[in-house]
Amino acid sequence: MSSRPNLRVHPSGRYRYLRGGPPYSSGVAAESGYRIDRVQFENPIPWREGFERIDAWLGDRNEPRVALCAIELRCPSPYSGEGFTSYNETYCEVLRSWGIFDEDRNPVARTNVAPSILPPEEQAMHAFSCAVEGADTNPSFVVSGGGEVTAPEITNETIVRCGETSEEAIGEKAAYVIDLMANRLEGLGFVWDDVKETNVYTIHPIDRTVMPDLLPRMGAASRFGVMQIPSRPPVVDIEFEMDLRCVARQLTD
Repeated sequence: MSSRPNLRVHPSGRYRYLRGGPPYSSGVAAESGYRIDRVQFENPIPWREGFERIDAWLGDRNEPRVALCAIELRCPSPYSGEGFTSYNETYCEVLRSWGIFDEDRNPVARTNVAPSILPPEEQAMHAFSCAVEGADTNPSFVVSGGGEVTAPEITNETIVRCGETSEEAIGEKAAYVIDLMANRLEGLGFVWDDVKETNVYTIHPIDRTVMPDLLPRMGAASRFGVMQIPSRPPVVDIEFEMDLRCVARQLTD
């Protein structure tokens, strides 16, 4: 762990996380004796109700709230920068009240995107992942969604080729995000071969602009394919986002 200064073990001892920005970590991975289970709702539900459902799910299994390690959200449309900050503050208040924060650090991984098909009417929760008791011989991790933003502050200057949507521009944006995913994997102690799910969130075609760069990088993970989910990243002017997973179990609630 000392060779990865941004990697910390959560105080619960259930998972390690890669430090990210204030609203979420860059990714999580199960520690020894634990595995990550992912639970998807049949339909997205209002995000506060989602936390109530998580609480009930954990309670039914005698697992504590601190087992929660990743959240997947869906928003009606991309936020303005100010709107995104405002929502994140409210969202983080819930995690603090659950005792999940590690001092001033948010350890929970997250993806939040705006579906272009059947978007929710309000900010909604799509799925969640928890580090629960139970050894697993396979890696168990979630890499947070990330877009083509080169710094914590989202501005026209920090978005790769902001305002451009040509094939060349989308390719350059995607190349940046693919490198970002690789860096997060490495930070958690994994490589592409460990990945079982690769998700791309964009409304733009990816066959010519993304796949020729992505598939060779993925190695053995390419046998599982790439899922494109037509959607926009959660802040206006960001065009391309990805996340990665390898979880022990996939469940529906």
